[in-house]
Amino acid sequence: MDGVRPAGQGSGAPQRRLTQVMTACIVLAAVGGAVAVAMVLGGASAANPPATVGVAGVAGRMTDTAPARVMNFDVSTVASGSFVAIKQSELRNELGIQTTLKRILPEGTAVKAGDVVAELDVKQLSDKLSEAEMALATAKTELSSAENALEIQRVENESTLRKAQVAVELAQLDLNKWVMGEVESRRQTLQVQVQEAQTKFERARKQFEQSKPLFDKGFISESEYQADRIEFEAAEMGVETARLNQRLFDDFEEPKERRKRQSDLEQAQGEVRAVDRRNANQLSIKEVELANRRQQVQLRESALKEIKDQLEKAEMKAPSDGLLVHGSTLQRWWDDSGGFREGSNIRPSQLVVAISDVSSMKIIAKVHESLQGRVKVGQSVSVTVPSLDGRSFPGKVSSVAPMATQDGWSDDAKVLEVSILLDVSTAAFKPAQRVEAHITLDQVPNALSVPVQAVSSDGPMRYVLVPCSAERGRFERRPIKLGRRSERFAEILAGLSAGEAVLLRQPEAREVRAEPFAAERLAAVGLKYGERGEIVPAAGESATQAEAAMAGADRTTPIPQAADAGSGSSPPVE
Repeated sequence: MDGVRPAGQGSGAPQRRLTQVMTACIVLAAVGGAVAVAMVLGGASAANPPATVGVAGVAGRMTDTAPARVMNFDVSTVASGSFVAIKQSELRNELGIQTTLKRILPEGTAVKAGDVVAELDVKQLSDKLSEAEMALATAKTELSSAENALEIQRVENESTLRKAQVAVELAQLDLNKWVMGEVESRRQTLQVQVQEAQTKFERARKQFEQSKPLFDKGFISESEYQADRIEFEAAEMGVETARLNQRLFDDFEEPKERRKRQSDLEQAQGEVRAVDRRNANQLSIKEVELANRRQQVQLRESALKEIKDQLEKAEMKAPSDGLLVHGSTLQRWWDDSGGFREGSNIRPSQLVVAISDVSSMKIIAKVHESLQGRVKVGQSVSVTVPSLDGRSFPGKVSSVAPMATQDGWSDDAKVLEVSILLDVSTAAFKPAQRVEAHITLDQVPNALSVPVQAVSSDGPMRYVLVPCSAERGRFERRPIKLGRRSERFAEILAGLSAGEAVLLRQPEAREVRAEPFAAERLAAVGLKYGERGEIVPAAGESATQAEAAMAGADRTTPIPQAADAGSGSSPPVE
């Protein structure tokens, strides 16, 4: 990448990149300085053509130099990604079980809507189907029994309720009969008995009253007189007895019998209520049981329907026209099995195939999370497609994920997903086709710049090697202050002037002059000599030149260190 670490690259990547860059510089220097500089300056803008290679002769030796120039350059990052269809239909394993592929069309097949593109093995589901059918039959039998039991309970409830209601009616009739019939009859009988006793008493009384004068005069015998007296007294007792019977009935017998018959009626009425409650309870039990049986049938029917639906889904049909892509290709970040084929294991919900509309494609790329906020919608992108002989196509960032996510199974690496739309379209673009996207993060206009391999580091100091004016073939170190940089160019903020040549290759020790830095040169780039002669930031600098140059390490390129970097001393010289 230009000034940024690619997504997923480990901490050793900058060092490897540095080694590659410096090795390339040395090799190119050996082959020929003109070729090396031409490659280094290949990213210059059209307004600033590449500089020529300077020649300094020590026994005719060519040195590889380039002048510092005011130019425009881009800071970019490289992200790996792949093509995906903007309109894409996914077919997943919806059987709810792990199974295997029975058959699948070759990847890249052009399919029509309704075409069978894959088929899953359904042996396990077939066994489940038989079990579900048997379970449903059992549930229906139990439902029928519950329906019959409920109907029987209703009939029994009606019968017992009618029986209790009849008992109430009989008790009421018995009470009414006794009140309106037997009580009145009994009272009339007792009244007649009182009247008969009273009549008999009056006759006996008159007879006795008539017998006394006759007895006194001797017309009747004493025995006849005593008989009339006894009869009178008996008649008197008869009246009292009849009246007593009448009072006993009114005061005791009638209330007692009325209460008994009313109690019989109330008991019958209570039985009706009890029967009604018992009936309701029994009916509720049967209704709940019936509801449970119906629910069981519904559950069994639902389970059977689901299995049948799954069996239908085992035959996967294309929902639309498009190009068939295997799920193993789209999810290669975790699946290294080599692609789908007959017999491949398929997990529940796993993507089996996708039907892609190749008429509209986009690119999904991943960049390191450190670039969050720097990769933005609308940024220019140059996309290289290795499978198309490395051809490049222009495009723009169309969307950036708001949050970083884990990069595959990595515990540490987090990436941002970036969508890219190309300015052109071609039938050569295929789903899952790998690409390399160069995203332009920043543009550095009108900057005094040098090739990045010309910059070296010695502790907190950055410097370049410039030709000595007094000694041909030798170079002196020039402190500089760095600004922004890409993989190919570094912005010079201070310490160098336009047109001054800088060495691009690794120098030999005898080519570098061993002279201390001039204090004014250090001051010009914000540095000075410390108390022990070491190079330190000048007063008022908020950070060392090294810290400033490396600020936002996500967008800078590592600077080569001198042989004894960090000591503040010069590299070995002759």
